[in-house]
Amino acid sequence: MNDKDTTIRVKLLDDYQDIVFDWSAKESDDIRKSIIEQVSAFTRIPSEKIEFLTFLKPYNGNPENPFRPFDRIAYLHYYWNSFDHKMEDIRDHFFADGDFFMLNTKLRFTSDLDKICVHYVLTHQDLIDETVCSADHCHHTCNRAFLDKQAEIVNSDFDSYLPRRIRPLIQTGEHFIVMERRKIEILANFNIGQYFDSHCCRSPYVALSEQDNLQIRIYFPCRVSRRILRQPYKTLITSQIWSISTIKVKLSDDYQDIVIDWNAKTSDEIGESIIDQLSAFTRIPSEKISFLTFLKPYNGNLGNHFTTIDRIAYLHYYWNSCTRKMEDIRDHFFTDGDCFMLNTNLLLTFDLDQTYVHYVLTHQDLIDETECSRFLCHHTCNRAFLDKQAEICNSDFDSYLRDQPRPIRPMIIADEEWFNMESRKIEILADFNFAQYFDSYCCRSRHVSIRASYNLQTRIYSPCRG
Repeated sequence: MNDKDTTIRVKLLDDYQDIVFDWSAKESDDIRKSIIEQVSAFTRIPSEKIEFLTFLKPYNGNPENPFRPFDRIAYLHYYWNSFDHKMEDIRDHFFADGDFFMLNTKLRFTSDLDKICVHYVLTHQDLIDETVCSADHCHHTCNRAFLDKQAEIVNSDFDSYLPRRIRPLIQTGEHFIVMERRKIEILANFNIGQYFDSHCCRSPYVALSEQDNLQIRIYFPCRVSRRILRQPYKTLITSQIWSISTIKVKLSDDYQDIVIDWNAKTSDEIGESIIDQLSAFTRIPSEKISFLTFLKPYNGNLGNHFTTIDRIAYLHYYWNSCTRKMEDIRDHFFTDGDCFMLNTNLLLTFDLDQTYVHYVLTHQDLIDETECSRFLCHHTCNRAFLDKQAEICNSDFDSYLRDQPRPIRPMIIADEEWFNMESRKIEILADFNFAQYFDSYCCRSRHVSIRASYNLQTRIYSPCRG
């Protein structure tokens, strides 16, 4: 490294990139282009999408410093392809070799809603409180997973969806309301509002919206972001927004937002859509899904049509069919923002000729984080375990099963037939040594208690065996 170079570090919570400044450049715009290209390589967002770039660091107290502080914070802004300071000032009074900045990436619409643009905010580490967010830096969005979602949106064909509109010569408050309403419709339709406007309680976006008589509903990870105008304006939430609900399906170390479109004609169409989205998350083919069960606390409403046991409401899909009407599911079961933990039960048919899957999704309000229950096992509710189950489902194990001899199923299945089937099942799973991915061995599992009552082996795999 020579005296014409300065290196700073740009960091997320779980990733970083060193940025090199070559001060042999002739103009500040040359420096700006170099910064943009290096940050774009790190964020995977095209440089032509970057329209704003802001650096913040503590003011050094030097009266010759041309960077005027606000609350003792020095700002360096890049607006629309140019810096607002000379290159010499940037070199001598702003950046120091080894500076360390945390990156927040903000997606925005242009005022005409015809394309996406990006604003990078880089906050010096000395301005960051690791325990709380600030007006300039949000810890919740400063990570690679969140940034990759933003990059995916920017690199998609989302801009082509946005039609161009003629901007009025004079933009009034009414024009702003119309554009804001349309913006909300677009983001709600795609369920990506959380990657645009920050809903952190420390966000200046929230404060400005309050000032403009707009109320922001703070975004929760399980919910679609929505804004509501106070009186005398009309509600910004349109009928289109109410036509969808978003629930979150979680593992202990991963999650997926599931969008339910109430424009569907039947409850079976809703079930098919949920299964397709779950299959994309679990990597298990949808044709393998035979049962789908949701459990959540009973709300006490006498008009609730969902059967309750121990004050728990159940929604069942059997063989991709549901006995409940779509209107009942929409009005009495799901609530926008519901969060469910997923357990995937891998099973064999009674004839032992194929595998199938039962998804059990338990509402977070029914879960004790310290122990398992008959609905949820914490030991199997993780991505590594689910990936093993998906690997079995996508293998040729079913072909092996179909090639095995089997007796003709009797008209009436008695205990003896069940016992014979279960014994043969134990032999097959023990031979492949992956029984742990089928029947749960958790002490709370019904499989353990049933097998014990029939004097059958309760643990049928060897942890040390390949």
